[in-house]
Amino acid sequence: AVEPLPPLAASGPPRRPCFSFLRPRTLGSLFSARASAALLVATGVTTIFLLVPDAWRLACFASGNSWSAAINDATCLATTAVGLLWLSTLEHITAAQVILTWGFGAATGAFLGMIQLRVCPRPDRSFRWLRAQWDLGVPLMGSVLAQQAAGRLSLAFVSAMAGAEALGLIGAARTVLTPINTLIMATFTFTVPEAAR
Repeated sequence: AVEPLPPLAASGPPRRPCFSFLRPRTLGSLFSARASAALLVATGVTTIFLLVPDAWRLACFASGNSWSAAINDATCLATTAVGLLWLSTLEHITAAQVILTWGFGAATGAFLGMIQLRVCPRPDRSFRWLRAQWDLGVPLMGSVLAQQAAGRLSLAFVSAMAGAEALGLIGAARTVLTPINTLIMATFTFTVPEAAR
């Protein structure tokens, strides 16, 4: 008698249903495992200092001092690299320490920009400046928000439908295309101040 063959086992890991990461239990475990007060505070503080050197860069290009922008960026990079080298000598490194080191490099560029441009930020005049630049600010803000939102949503959909492996492959491809992206950002940094003038 011929014995029937056993059923074939499914190859590979079982596929999870799409968008399973959107379940409340999954989101709760994600935030409780990865988010901490120190990391959130470090990110908030660093974001402020990251915005200031970016503004100095645009101001340097608008005033025709492109070398000042290059020196400022090089200073930020060198300070961050020194801070990361110092962190590598420690036994235990946290994500908040790495973020604060990045913020320290940006803060160095922020203070250097004040010396280069002889300008001090005035947060109390922010709303007055926004009203004066409303005709240019709204289209630029909408363009940037749409671009950033499209990129983040596309990565979220890829992760939900194809998995983390496909998302990693996309990240590797984006790393290969970094020189082209840098050229595009450099063109944007140059053309926006020229258009404003």
